[in-house]
Amino acid sequence: MKLNLNTLRALAKAADGNPRAMVKIAVSLSDLKQHDEALALAERAHALEPDDAEIAAVVQILRPRVVPQWHFKIVRDAWRNQAYDAALRRAVKPGAKVFEVGTGTGLLAMMAARAGAASVVTCEANPQVAALAEQIIADNGFSDRIRVLRKHSSEVTLEEIGGPADVLVSEIVFNNLVGEGALPVMEDVVPRLLKPGAAIIPAAGDVRVALVEDRTLDDNLMGQVCGFDLMPFNAVFRVPHRVEDRMALTLRSMPADLFAIDFGGGPYGMARASTTLNALGGKVSGVAQWMRLKLDEGETIENAPGTEPRSVWAVEVYRFAEPKVLEPGTPVTVHGYFDAESLRLWFDPPYARPEIQ
Repeated sequence: MKLNLNTLRALAKAADGNPRAMVKIAVSLSDLKQHDEALALAERAHALEPDDAEIAAVVQILRPRVVPQWHFKIVRDAWRNQAYDAALRRAVKPGAKVFEVGTGTGLLAMMAARAGAASVVTCEANPQVAALAEQIIADNGFSDRIRVLRKHSSEVTLEEIGGPADVLVSEIVFNNLVGEGALPVMEDVVPRLLKPGAAIIPAAGDVRVALVEDRTLDDNLMGQVCGFDLMPFNAVFRVPHRVEDRMALTLRSMPADLFAIDFGGGPYGMARASTTLNALGGKVSGVAQWMRLKLDEGETIENAPGTEPRSVWAVEVYRFAEPKVLEPGTPVTVHGYFDAESLRLWFDPPYARPEIQ
């Protein structure tokens, strides 16, 4: 029988000083999605019994649950890294003061310091990530110029960063530009913590759409299985479908910009837009959405379908109810809704997704 959260917390207090009991309760807390609390309890147990291999193994299992695993993908994206490095080298002038939102591994903060920044202050709300970043920064010899604040950007004060910053850098955009809360952060940070005219990296972005053939759908959607038709279950297939292998996508129309986003501080409200995509001909699975990120005037990166290199950013595919072979010139009207937290797309019949019966 699973115990409820209040009972587990009471047991944790009673078990204080008993490492084996503490780590057992930690596992139960993690099962209830209380990952931060579970890890803290397991680490206290490990501190009491540092040579206990079983307790160490539990800590090793619990620790990744409080750290998003996409951190490992981001730092392997050489294309993204090179673009940010180039933009920072242009923006950072001698003596510049840099503020970063979202420390992660500390990579961008160290790039800014290497580019010549006199000081870099970076903030990270995840305490595990912040601690690891501090270690990485120290190991690479930048502790004298980079300071990590273990807090959300909304809690950072002007005094903590030593006055208005000359450069703001962040990488908190999602595949649709808005899914990681980038815009509320910019709306707060830009007017409050930056000098007028400060460099902002990235400076802007576009939400792009096009008709697309998605060859990954055949491996993901249901059809005939063991002689039975399971296709109705496709009505609950994820919308949008995320495609990381962009070479598995073929554009079936010219791209169009649905929304343009300036990261200069907003204010950001809601917006609706529509665009008509004219088919180039061929099989169409649906509408692809991706982003074009403008780091500065000289650096733009775009994870367009059918292009290399592979990127940490995926393409989102809003599939039709059924794939269609469209003649050249066939129009498909795409509608979009955008606000500071979300983006959604849809299209008119006969392409709209079926309802669950």
